[in-house]
Order: sequence, then C-alpha cells, then structure tokens
Amino acid sequence: IDRAIGLELLTNAAVAADDADAAHAWLEASLEIADHPIAFPACARLRSRVALHDGDATAAVEHAERAVEAARSEGRGIEVAEGAVVLARARIAAHQVAEASRGLREEVEHSDETGHRAMRRSAGQVLAGARRRLPPRSAGGWSELSVREREVAELVLAGLDTRDISQELFLSPATVRTHLSRILCAFGVSSRIALLASEGPRGEQPPPPRDLTPRQSEVVGLVARGLDNAEVAAALGVSVKAVEKHVGDALRRWDVASRFELARVHLGADGGDRA
Repeated sequence: IDRAIGLELLTNAAVAADDADAAHAWLEASLEIADHPIAFPACARLRSRVALHDGDATAAVEHAERAVEAARSEGRGIEVAEGAVVLARARIAAHQVAEASRGLREEVEHSDETGHRAMRRSAGQVLAGARRRLPPRSAGGWSELSVREREVAELVLAGLDTRDISQELFLSPATVRTHLSRILCAFGVSSRIALLASEGPRGEQPPPPRDLTPRQSEVVGLVARGLDNAEVAAALGVSVKAVEKHVGDALRRWDVASRFELARVHLGADGGDRA
C-alpha cells in the first residue's frame, strides 16, 4: 500500500507540473502492483488522473469508478472519499456535472458523520470549478452560512417574506429561495417557523397581543415550535379540525396573516418560549 500511495503522489505531482512523460513513467511503474487488492484503488485513481491529463475523460471516469468500488468493497472509507474526488473531477470534464455534484454530496454527508472534515474542503474546491456548491453542514448553524445567507436569515427572522427580502437585497425570488434552503439545512430545520423557534425573532417586535383562550395559547405555542396541524392535534389529543379553528381564531385575534407571523408574535411576546 505504501508503494501504491507513493506512486500516486508522484503521479499527482507530475500531472500538476503538466509533465506527461513523468506521469506516464509513474503509471508504467504502477502496473506491476495494480492488480493487487490492496494497491488497486490507488493505482486506479492514478490511472484516472493520467487519463484525464491526456484528455480522455471517459477513461478517467471508468478508472475512478473502479477505484471507488474497490475501496468501498474493502471498507476503506478514506480511500472511498479520495476516489470520489477523483471521480468528480473526471465527471466534470466529461460534462457529467450533475452526477459529479450528486456523488460528492453523498460522500460529504457520510464524511461529515464520520468526522473526515478534509473531504468537505476537497469536494468544495472541485465543485467550485463547476460553479456548484455543497449544502452547508447540517445543524452547523451560523458558521456554515455565507455573508449573504446570513443577511437573508436575519431578514427571515425579522418577519420578511420572500418577496420583501428580494426587494430589500435586490435579489430574484428564486435566489432568495435558494439561500433559504441552504439556511434551513445549516440549522437542521425544515421550515421558517422551525428556524424562528430555534433562533428567535429579530428586529422590531410586534405590539403585545390580545389575550388568547388557554386552548388557543396551547395551539399557538406548538405552532411556534414548528409543529403542523396534525402534530398539534396529536399532542393535544384533539381533532385536526379543532386545531384549524383555533389557529384561524388566533390569526384573527392577533390580526396577522400567516402561521409564521403568528409564531413570531408569540415568540416575541412576554412568555413566548423557544423550542
């Protein structure tokens, strides 16, 4: 394995230096060990890099796929990750950008779980060349967001909807929605209300709301934690129809137009508890 890895490193250096003769010389040297199960993944990655340098993206993809398959069959996670990066480069060169992006996302998700942080950095660099991005690390929070994504998140928490944010930041609604999907991923939540429950409202708070009935308060409190009507009904042991009525009554009593604003008023008022 040490010899195979050494030859791979030498080949990588030759390719980086655009030295085709040296790259092929190291490729030739690897052939006598290439069929050994331990050496095969590294040698296949090596062959993929040389093929890609030669302009044969199809062959590069095939060699890299074999490298990943062999490493996975042996349970060698680090080499699976390394092969996935090589494979993504080859796929991008072969105009298979969607496949490259999908494959790297899957491997990065697994690497995040196992603590192999270098994989995310390498994958991000590869995808950047194709103008693609990895999703943020799930539940990583604010540190996973770009400056623009933080701006969008703050405006969401301040109560602005997609149209308002697009006008405030001079972005298209589609771009705002893309940012929002990354924000939700970064906080490990599935909705704007759940984000609000996690981080709390921002900006000017609405005036203290009119009192709700005890049951309406229970319902609104659960809505503000991100529960849907069926989940609220199950938590309180009532029908979904009853929950719908309580939500509608609370919307009218507080004079707000959405469940999100209902949650924001609740969380911004005295006694509004965050999940």
